[in-house]
Amino acid sequence: MKNLLLLVSIFFCTTLFAEEDRYAIKDIPLDLIKDANSVVRLYDKTYTVLSDSKAIEHVKFAITILNKKAKNLAAFSQYYDKLSSVSVSYIKIYDKNGKLVKKIKRKKILDFVSKPGFVFLSDSRKKYFNFETDNYPFTVEYEFDKKYKSIISYEHWFPISSYNTALQKANLNFIIPSSMNFKYKNKNFKTEPRVVENDNLLTYTWSLSNVEAIKNESFSPSVIEKFPNVLITPSRFVYDGFAGDLSSWSSYGKWSYSLLEGRDMLPEWTRKEILSLVSGLSDKREIVKKVYKYVQSKTRYVNVSLGIGGFQPFPAKDVDENGYGDCKALSNYTKALLKLVGIDAIYAEIGAGGSQKILYDDFSSADQTNHIILCVPMKKDSIWLECTNQTSPFNYLGDFTSDRYALLIKKDGGELVKTHQYNMKDNLKESVSMFEILKDGSLKCNVCSKYHALMFERIDSYFSKSDVDKLECLRKTLPISNYSIENCSFKMLNDGKYTCGQRDISFTLNNYLSLNKKRIFLPVNLI
Repeated sequence: MKNLLLLVSIFFCTTLFAEEDRYAIKDIPLDLIKDANSVVRLYDKTYTVLSDSKAIEHVKFAITILNKKAKNLAAFSQYYDKLSSVSVSYIKIYDKNGKLVKKIKRKKILDFVSKPGFVFLSDSRKKYFNFETDNYPFTVEYEFDKKYKSIISYEHWFPISSYNTALQKANLNFIIPSSMNFKYKNKNFKTEPRVVENDNLLTYTWSLSNVEAIKNESFSPSVIEKFPNVLITPSRFVYDGFAGDLSSWSSYGKWSYSLLEGRDMLPEWTRKEILSLVSGLSDKREIVKKVYKYVQSKTRYVNVSLGIGGFQPFPAKDVDENGYGDCKALSNYTKALLKLVGIDAIYAEIGAGGSQKILYDDFSSADQTNHIILCVPMKKDSIWLECTNQTSPFNYLGDFTSDRYALLIKKDGGELVKTHQYNMKDNLKESVSMFEILKDGSLKCNVCSKYHALMFERIDSYFSKSDVDKLECLRKTLPISNYSIENCSFKMLNDGKYTCGQRDISFTLNNYLSLNKKRIFLPVNLI
């Protein structure tokens, strides 16, 4: 009995010691502290695939926050929706000596609807907790499980998610029945996974340790281009009851096309209106432009993302009746209108914005895209339509979706093509300025500026503003003071190749010049 009590005491003390001294700052190698604002102490992630539609993700994570520059990395944040669920085992806080100072109760973890401002309706929710303190350094450790009831992609494994963050130890385990297939791609590290087979299960394991922090600098590449990460995607999947194949871009395109079928029906009165609208037009480009302007005048962008609705557009007749839709619905609606007048437009998936692109043309996956645009093939060049913007110029993509891969969704499969590339010589701002020196030392100015190609984005927002808002915005952006604006106007031009906008401003600069009996002092390079 005494021996049993001794063993129990030793076990209890060992466990307590391990609990209180596991994340001491002194245990971090000095090389990992250099240039680091935080250090990932442990990041273990395990995916257990149960079927084409079900999987369990288990995560254990600990990060030491060295200073306030990395305080945002201390937050626990996990998204889920009707097709998944999240269960948090614990969140613990340790001080610099590795002593456990706080264990967060589950009721303290926030659980709320989470959607960006541009999303009208979504089933996405978030569990969130943020530890606020000025006592640096400290360590946050948490563990949770996420269950998937539908699968179309797996989260990228980013053991290091930001600059100025070092890594002590990380493992990714992917467990899958040997009868199932999946794809993976290693980025920015060459280590192949270790593979073990046991009881008809294959376990793939990736490991990283003792990776020093990389200092963030101006014009540093994105995290996905610089840091070690692993992309994983199923070869076959079932998402919200819809089975698909991701073994290639072509097979994924077929699945996406199946979600469009039967959703291009239009009300009879709209059919008559469109046919009347293009009556007498024979030029294909002019017909497309006419229909595009019709869509812009009739609809507005509203994002609704629920289950398969994140991939499948609302029917065209619903958009016609309601006057709104998201990028999928508005592109599908425009496609249906063009089909009515005998023009074949192609629904296209694309990665939009600075951080989202189809970066890997050799690795088909659903999570590389986040937007839909429309492509109209022409003999010499394609027309690209951004259907979510009521003021966007015809055939203008801008920096949001230009110069990148788009996946054309066709009946016989998906096809990767490149969108317009705006060359450096095309992205111009041209200004002609006329100045009149007044007797009182003021300067009367007339400035005409033309913005070509991507430079047009500097003034595109003005075309949707009222006259009062235009003046207010100009006052905030002009790099001058003590002036009064007499007139400003904006108009679209056709430079023969790309979109071009013109801005004309007339204003007076008060007391701008310094005068004496013999000389006038005029500061140059005004605008």
